[in-house]
Amino acid sequence: MIYVKPIPVLRCHSTTRRTPSLTLVKWHGHGGLRVVGLLSASIPAGILAYRQPPRNHMTANQDPIPELIRKLEASDTASALALLETTAAHHPRNPYVLLLLAGYYMQNKHADQAEAAYIAALNLDPGLSIARFQLGLLQLTSARPATAFTTWAPLDLLGEKHPLHLFKQAFDQLQHDRIDAACAYLREGMQHNTDNPPLNRDMQMLLVKLEAASKDRATNPSANAETLASPTHEASAHFLVSTYKNLH
Repeated sequence: MIYVKPIPVLRCHSTTRRTPSLTLVKWHGHGGLRVVGLLSASIPAGILAYRQPPRNHMTANQDPIPELIRKLEASDTASALALLETTAAHHPRNPYVLLLLAGYYMQNKHADQAEAAYIAALNLDPGLSIARFQLGLLQLTSARPATAFTTWAPLDLLGEKHPLHLFKQAFDQLQHDRIDAACAYLREGMQHNTDNPPLNRDMQMLLVKLEAASKDRATNPSANAETLASPTHEASAHFLVSTYKNLH
């Protein structure tokens, strides 16, 4: 995968309290303009990536994303889901609508539907690496680490310093209970990830919990890291932190 250079970010804010604020990020890369966007703090690194058709050939029917974004900004959660499902039905070959739909499904705790939408998006475009990473995280939270690492295998092709590869390596270390090594990969991944702040926020939350577990282990060698995922632990239901429990 070719590293792409960011250009100025257009920030869009929700008009209702229940709708997450959105950020549209545009990147230049090989093959024309590449748009990667729709980041939401309430959807862990919920990202949409697509290659824009040539301007002189692009129509609203071919590229529903701009109009979809406008409508989502004015929608509450229920309306947004209905809108996305309708748009996906009208554009069944558009993986980017499916990516966005998957993020909203996850936001509303519809994990099975989210997984199906991520898989459908990747079937249409296997190169949507952020969708692959998100799908793997979802599978980890469902206590299917073998499936998650199979999903993540193509991330190794992105390069050793690519953030998603580094984050994948962190989870690989975690499944072997190597907390310090996992923390090192998370830090390195965040250092290289300069284009997706929501993803870094999720990884930072996981890093804080892992560092606390590492300190507890150092002071009490007989303790294990199960407290990290204890049902009574603060934020134990978090999308990322809960993955640690499911690795063991």
